[in-house]
Amino acid sequence: VELSDMNWLPGLSLLPNSHPMLVHFPIAFWVGALCFCWLGVLRSTSGLFRMGSWLLHLGTLSGVAAVVSGFLATSSMTHDEPGHDLVHVHRNFMVATAAISLAASCAVLLMRRRDAWRPRCVQAGLITLVVGLATLGADRGALLVYGYGLGVRDNPPSTTPQHAHGDAPSSPHEHK
Repeated sequence: VELSDMNWLPGLSLLPNSHPMLVHFPIAFWVGALCFCWLGVLRSTSGLFRMGSWLLHLGTLSGVAAVVSGFLATSSMTHDEPGHDLVHVHRNFMVATAAISLAASCAVLLMRRRDAWRPRCVQAGLITLVVGLATLGADRGALLVYGYGLGVRDNPPSTTPQHAHGDAPSSPHEHK
């Protein structure tokens, strides 16, 4: 077997576009920002809020990249695929999330010299809204992938099971 014949990243080679690779970064950054910012509100003398601000900025940048990749991914979809209307719901949630994240990032930058409790609460509240919207949008994205197979499968999922685990005594999945 030659090195050029080996597929080092077989899962990655199956991706139809870059969107699935990018969507997890903003979610992780935003959740981290939420935790650090609220902890920073509670402990105003620590650097927790500043860390949360940096995570918010990273979430905003990666969120914009995920939205752009999502628009590029939908341009390759046909309009008669199952779950296509849900794509619009998912898109609207995530565009709103990225926009509010951008506004929260701007607010953090504009008020970065203020250590007062109230501006920090407003900023942490905006991040809470971002995470809430991201959760709703990500749920719709998961429904598209796991419920309809959009973006990962050529055919919609079958409604009949392929096999039941443990029914046959010769099943390789059987636990002893």
